[in-house]
Amino acid sequence: MNPLRRRDRRRVFLTGIAMSVVVLTGSVCRGQESPAGLVEKRVKSLGAAPVAASHPDRPTVPWPLCISPDGDRLAYVQRTRGGVQVVCDGKPEPAYTECFADSLRFSPDGKYLTYGVRDGDAYVVVCGTKKIKDSVFAVFSPDRKHTALLKDTPLYYGSQRYVLDGKEIGTSGWPLCLTFSPNSKLFAWASEVRIIGHEPYRYVKCVDGKKTYHHRSGEECGSPVFSADSRALAYRLLPRDEDKDKWVVVLVQLAYDKVDESPPYDEVGDPVLSRVGRHLAYRARIGEREFVVRDGKIGRRYPKVTSPVFSWDAKSLLYWAREDDKTRFVCDEVEGPVSKVPIHRIQWQGLTGDGKHLVCRLGLARRSATDAYATDGAVMCDGVVGPRHDRVLIPERFGELPGRLRYVVVDDGEAWLVEASCPEGRTWRSLLEPATDAPAPKAEDPAKHVTIDEEEEP
Repeated sequence: MNPLRRRDRRRVFLTGIAMSVVVLTGSVCRGQESPAGLVEKRVKSLGAAPVAASHPDRPTVPWPLCISPDGDRLAYVQRTRGGVQVVCDGKPEPAYTECFADSLRFSPDGKYLTYGVRDGDAYVVVCGTKKIKDSVFAVFSPDRKHTALLKDTPLYYGSQRYVLDGKEIGTSGWPLCLTFSPNSKLFAWASEVRIIGHEPYRYVKCVDGKKTYHHRSGEECGSPVFSADSRALAYRLLPRDEDKDKWVVVLVQLAYDKVDESPPYDEVGDPVLSRVGRHLAYRARIGEREFVVRDGKIGRRYPKVTSPVFSWDAKSLLYWAREDDKTRFVCDEVEGPVSKVPIHRIQWQGLTGDGKHLVCRLGLARRSATDAYATDGAVMCDGVVGPRHDRVLIPERFGELPGRLRYVVVDDGEAWLVEASCPEGRTWRSLLEPATDAPAPKAEDPAKHVTIDEEEEP
């Protein structure tokens, strides 16, 4: 029996990919400009990109797409007569028996692509022109001086070995998240363990190759995230105790071997740590009301809130909230005017490198009769919405250029790296100001565009 066959449906999220690669699919209304004002410019073609993955007679499911941290390179998996193969920069690589699409990962500098495959009965990690035997996943540290591997062989079903720089650091469990700290000195992962005759469980572990800094298990857990100074680690956890279905957020002060735990909630989102200091925030729910918790203090309660974002100086906390079917931007519990963008369309948000602009990835859910999973994607910057695309992928370094955004879009089966100028005269603080009817830039064909307020609720 193939030892990985039972885990084929399990997703592996690698930090950096989880945040930067999200796929949105569907038939689109395309254009280089949006009536809302966000202007896009194509920088270069990244080659062909699949729109659908399965047989035309079956419901389509989008292929996972992997982009480099700067968005300059794209890779994905496709089926061939001889098995499956990876396509990188438009060029197909050798075919293998099986390829683990979620293992696709570019190195931090974007020069190398790694992925795990099954070649007959052998499991191999492909890294450029090199191959690492008896391995399934590989992760590089930000400084590229350290490599973490997941070892798995068909001789021991359910037995995995985590190896850091050639030294075994843990055993058992299929990875849910693998991540290095920003200073490259610590490695953390979340894993799921399934043993015949026992209830499955998950755990989070953090090591440096010599010392285990943290290790805790529960029924469920989220992806661990490091603070910017690499001195703290946070994640969400569903403990294995008598208080069923109650989630907590765990904050580990790695420098002091101190572990803090939040009160139990009905639901919590993934925690967010500030860039300055070690402030912690997350979305939580009690009953039918949601709210944002900042450093243990509960904010105003709403029917729905998004995951929060800290300002660059950590003095402000930004999120979106819905009340009475109206969506508003909220900063430090101060509400802005009503937004035309429904809260369920906001799928991710982040600040640009200078901390001035808030960028959101939108799912506009334009469904078609032929494709039940069709979804248009768009980008919004400081409340200004860009044009629709088949897919939108946000790279890790999307906002490192002052006043400009870089991201990847897919239209008609071709991927493009595009740049968009941040709206002139606006910052994220503009979302707190009353809306003004500014003239929209002239589009080549206005019929190609659909404004966000024309969307119907699902």
